[in-house]
Amino acid sequence: GMVQSGKTASMINLISMGIISGYRLIIILAGDKDSLRKQTQKRVNEAFNLTNGVNTDLSWSKYPIHSPTFKDDFSHTGFDYTGTFQTSMMAGNYEQLTTIIVMKKWTSHIEDLIEQIKALDNWCSRSRGEFDLTESFPALILDDEADYASQNTNPLGDPSATHSALVSLRKTIPRNCYAAYTATPQACLSANPNDLIGYPKDFFWLLEP
Repeated sequence: GMVQSGKTASMINLISMGIISGYRLIIILAGDKDSLRKQTQKRVNEAFNLTNGVNTDLSWSKYPIHSPTFKDDFSHTGFDYTGTFQTSMMAGNYEQLTTIIVMKKWTSHIEDLIEQIKALDNWCSRSRGEFDLTESFPALILDDEADYASQNTNPLGDPSATHSALVSLRKTIPRNCYAAYTATPQACLSANPNDLIGYPKDFFWLLEP
């Protein structure tokens, strides 16, 4: 999308359609600056009527919605996987939630998220069939400013750190869809079409102002 073409509004609408379609985990990679992350989080809070990170109004959505990053970035929330994914509420009510994570695109944050998802997978395995990572947590990953840091800047050697972390994230989540947003798509269009992160091999769409 062009500058000021409504990329954030498009992301909010895509999240809404994703929730309706059955996605239960939404991950927004909001650039690498805290100001952009907070701005995107604010838009998410407003769009989904989150109060202290939660919306339990089931007349609005089939499932409760919560965002563990409503106040702080992912690695700074103080939550382990039980708080991030509200496993006690799930176990108590046998009820699935929709989790929206808004985080900076830092390798350390992505790696922390991967470890929590692995712990969540172990929890699902102990739930006696009530929950399953594949069926209970289909994920929609939205990569804002996808031309920056996400691309593999070292294609002839070991993949660059952020790119490698994003590839690992997609491999850790059994069912996920990855959508990239950028105003400057040249790097994405020049990426390896066979890579999990990079080239838009399924489709690309121009957002008009």
